[in-house]
Amino acid sequence: MYVSVNSSIKQSYDFFLFGSGLFRLGISNLMNLSEILTCMIFGLVVGNHKHSEKLKDLEEAEIGFILPLFYLLFFTIAGANLHIKSLSNVGLIGLLYIVGRITGKGIGAYLVPYLLF
Repeated sequence: MYVSVNSSIKQSYDFFLFGSGLFRLGISNLMNLSEILTCMIFGLVVGNHKHSEKLKDLEEAEIGFILPLFYLLFFTIAGANLHIKSLSNVGLIGLLYIVGRITGKGIGAYLVPYLLF
């Protein structure tokens, strides 16, 4: 009984992932939105759902070994979609934002381990 229940959960989860991927792409193309932003919002919603622990455990067991590859592909494609020439239109404010963000992340990554442990 355990194997059949676990198998049905896995099959439902596979359909959910495939269907949600098509849904995200369709909505982002229909509404002319960024695919990366659509994926990030979807991940935020699913990750904060009250029943997401079952999905996280199942995901880790099924595809945990290949997740770093997915991250690499995801952010490579997102970076390839970045238009460097449009950064000149942003000007000094955009440059200050980028420098401030990088500096903040660096300081945060350096200080947080000392503050928490």
